[in-house]
Amino acid sequence: MGHRCAGYYVNCTLQFGQDGSVSSVGNVTRGEFKPNADVAGIGTVLALVIPTGFGLFVSLIIGMALILDRVPGVYRFLRRRPVLRNLVPSPNQIPVELPADSQPLIHHANSSTTLASNTGYEQVPLQDNPEHSPEHSHTERGSAATYYDDHPERPERRAQRPAHARSSHNHWRGSRPKGAIYYRPITQRNVEQAVAKPSVSATKKRSTIMISLSQLQDFSDRNTLSETRYDMLEAIMLCIPDSQILIALALGLSFASRSKCTTSQYHMNVVVWLSLIACTNFLLAFTLVRNFWRSKPAGIIRICCFTGVLIFLMFVFIWQRRTGWTTESWPPDERKDSLILFNAICFMQEHSLRNFTSLSDNQYSKIGKLVSTSQPFSELDLLFYLFICIIFVITLIIRVYQFFKFRTNGPPRGSHTDDETKGLRSLPAKTWLIMAWWLVSWLCCGIIYIVATRRIFHLRSWIADSNWMESDEFSSNPENDVRGFGQVTPLVATGAIILAAMDTMKPRYVTCKIVEEEPAQDNHDNGEA
Repeated sequence: MGHRCAGYYVNCTLQFGQDGSVSSVGNVTRGEFKPNADVAGIGTVLALVIPTGFGLFVSLIIGMALILDRVPGVYRFLRRRPVLRNLVPSPNQIPVELPADSQPLIHHANSSTTLASNTGYEQVPLQDNPEHSPEHSHTERGSAATYYDDHPERPERRAQRPAHARSSHNHWRGSRPKGAIYYRPITQRNVEQAVAKPSVSATKKRSTIMISLSQLQDFSDRNTLSETRYDMLEAIMLCIPDSQILIALALGLSFASRSKCTTSQYHMNVVVWLSLIACTNFLLAFTLVRNFWRSKPAGIIRICCFTGVLIFLMFVFIWQRRTGWTTESWPPDERKDSLILFNAICFMQEHSLRNFTSLSDNQYSKIGKLVSTSQPFSELDLLFYLFICIIFVITLIIRVYQFFKFRTNGPPRGSHTDDETKGLRSLPAKTWLIMAWWLVSWLCCGIIYIVATRRIFHLRSWIADSNWMESDEFSSNPENDVRGFGQVTPLVATGAIILAAMDTMKPRYVTCKIVEEEPAQDNHDNGEA
């Protein structure tokens, strides 16, 4: 460690005045302590603290949505209340009981007669895996004219062709329970492209809706309001740690090069606590976002960057404790002098540490005592680092298992039942374990965030009140001046969170218009013949 700072002269001497007060720390006198706004500036601190607090709130909503989605009673309650169901973000598509004339996406399986009488054409249910018989693959389709609001430039219209009547038995596999509700989103997988020929009177009123599979390939199947909101929350949860982990990684690379040789212990402590805050946000996203492997390269890069931050923190803890002694982490408000004003390298070398081990008790009362590192986990920063590593390893095992089992599709959506007798006892043990893990992870990250935030603002407040900070022409404490470019940049960069949420605000459902159309004369004549 020492030879890496061979080109730097570090003064680790402590001088006291005639009245016993501290006159200088190293070569720094009161009012000449160099600020480092890039590390402990208010802009950098707020860019990490505020988004993380918002991320905790968003992750709480996501966690509660995931837990409530697995509770049968909540599922049945929301299913019968469409308005409330749209207000609650949900990772799953919950069908809503609507009137029988609300078609075609939601319908009762035993209401085909009512639907046909209301709409004027035969009901065609939507399905996940339609099976096409050989005779259907070469038959002609019914008359239709459909276009999209998002694609008004498509002028072509399908030519009139003789319709082929289909039997409804070919559209469903297995038995259909009486009174069951079938809900399928409009997707490329489950839209049937054939309909029965409507009657002449019905055709005069409206044409049959024809949905082309090629027109649907750019649309998502998550087409309900609550699911759109849930996707927005997940986008926010992924965006917040992305920027923060990169900031923490940049700080780590800077300290690993040469900054550790010139940085004060005060700024080193601020960097450690800021890095721990950045780690909590990533852990929340890594634990709660269901489809973390949606993009394999992005997921791998996120894990590598987070691992780099953990490695940086590990080396910092090793450097700070290599001599067996470190400084106090919480200077009291009534004392205006502390060992944290010295360069951090002074406590990492044996020869410079002798300047502090030979002080008297009266001098220690002025400057603060050294803290032994013989019990490392009694210090909160190292203890929180251990918790973060444990949560990361356990969640990584879960994520790797999900990747090899589900690949990039993520875990399957939960299956629900309408059986009123099913309750919490019907949930499998693994569901209880994963819900407990979500809760424990969120509580640990919340505690780390609260403690780290208090430590950071206490250190900044103490250094400002101690009158050691060097002032400039704009402020008595340059680290509190937010007008600099280095302070404005991280604050403005947090706007990426809003952009990530806006990317998912576009409606994911398909809207079709019904075009007034008269039946073709030739087809009508053929029908009379």
